[in-house]
Amino acid sequence: MIIFLEIYFSALGLITKSDQFSLSIVVFVYSMICLFSYFNITYIRDFEAISVSFTTYMLAVATIVAVQHSKDLQVLGMSIALVGDSYFALRFKADSDEIKYTPIENFARQSWTA
Repeated sequence: MIIFLEIYFSALGLITKSDQFSLSIVVFVYSMICLFSYFNITYIRDFEAISVSFTTYMLAVATIVAVQHSKDLQVLGMSIALVGDSYFALRFKADSDEIKYTPIENFARQSWTA
C-alpha cells in the first residue's frame, strides 16, 4: 500500500506540475523501482540496493522540507508515504524472517479480532 501511495502522490505531482516537480520525478522513479523489486518482476541487484538503503530516509527528509516550503497536497501525501516507508525500512532485518511487534502494533493486530 505504501508503494502505491508513493506512486499515486508522485504521479499527481507530475500531472499537476506542482512546485516540487523534480522531487515528484525522483519519488516516482524510486517508487517504481520499489514496485519492481517487491513484485520480483525483474531482479536487478542495484534496484534492490536502492530500495533498502539510505534512499528512503533521504527522500523522507527531502519531502518534509518540501512540505515546509510548499503546501501542496501531493507533497504532503508523498511525505506521509515516505515516512511510512522509512518506518518499515527501519524494521527490516535481512538476517531474520521474524518480526518483533511493539505493544501498540500487537494491540492493532489483535484487538479487532477479539
